[in-house]
Amino acid sequence: MVIEAKFWAGLTENQPVAYLNNLPTESEAILLFVAPALRTTLLWTELVSRCKEAGVPCGTEREISPEVKVRTIRQRHTLALSSWRALLAHLTQTLNMEGDMGAISDVFQLQGLCDRMDDEAFLPLSSEELTSSIGSRLIQFCRLVDDVVSHLVVDGLATVSDVRASNRPGSYLRPMKISGFGCYLQVNSEHWVRRRSTPIWLSVRDQDWKPARIARDALLRLQLEDPPKVLDGQDELLVPIRVPIGVERASVVEHLLAQVRVVADLLAKANSLPP
Repeated sequence: MVIEAKFWAGLTENQPVAYLNNLPTESEAILLFVAPALRTTLLWTELVSRCKEAGVPCGTEREISPEVKVRTIRQRHTLALSSWRALLAHLTQTLNMEGDMGAISDVFQLQGLCDRMDDEAFLPLSSEELTSSIGSRLIQFCRLVDDVVSHLVVDGLATVSDVRASNRPGSYLRPMKISGFGCYLQVNSEHWVRRRSTPIWLSVRDQDWKPARIARDALLRLQLEDPPKVLDGQDELLVPIRVPIGVERASVVEHLLAQVRVVADLLAKANSLPP
């Protein structure tokens, strides 16, 4: 078994595919990621997506509990994810059965640290964070949103809307209409942290910015994919727009446009159907 302990650090380029490739081919083996409970949904989706993008065969998902997920990889191997809370609870139960009270006390101390991490405690800032390129990246993400919206308007796929966007923490929104459906292309830090590992999102509502009902039917095919390419939000549908790595800016814009065009085509078909 290989265990990769995570708190809030991101996945490296080698995770999980390179780690899976290094597992012994002639015997059963498990690659287990352990992370805060708040991160399990986001992290699991990213792990599975990376495997599929690399052509790694993935079996059917098994959810042992809401915080423990498992998939068979290449028959002999298993990719698994557990929250710290679930792992330590299992460890405590095992130690209790063995009567090892000293070890249980140590586990309780570790559980306290993990609970702080699960509560998204504000960690002390480092000088590296303040002098890094994070600020520049945020500006670049916002400009990518502007460029994609401009291309959609030029291509006749969207019209810029004058609806006022409500302020949200850590977000930048561009309202527009696609085939009459109210949409926001946005940088959304909250979705980035809690839902999928991408800063750029497309939110979709029905005509006149009403809660998404027709749009839900139109995008059902994307919502049923594994992992889903459409998520439920509050009165809206959320489409995570994946940002490619290791390519020039023009390629990034084209990649983002291609994903939004898929949604635009489905909305256009729905809008052309008779009532």
